[in-house]
Amino acid sequence: MLKFILRRSLEAIPTLFILITISFFMMRLAPGSPFTG
Repeated sequence: MLKFILRRSLEAIPTLFILITISFFMMRLAPGSPFTG
C-alpha cells in the first residue's frame, strides 16, 4: 500500500507542474493584468 501511495505521489508531481505552467501562461495571455483587478 505504501509503495502504491509513493508511486501515485511521484506521478502527480509532473502532472501538477504541467497544470500550474498551463494556468500561469493562460493568466499571462489573458487581456488585462490579474493584479490590477
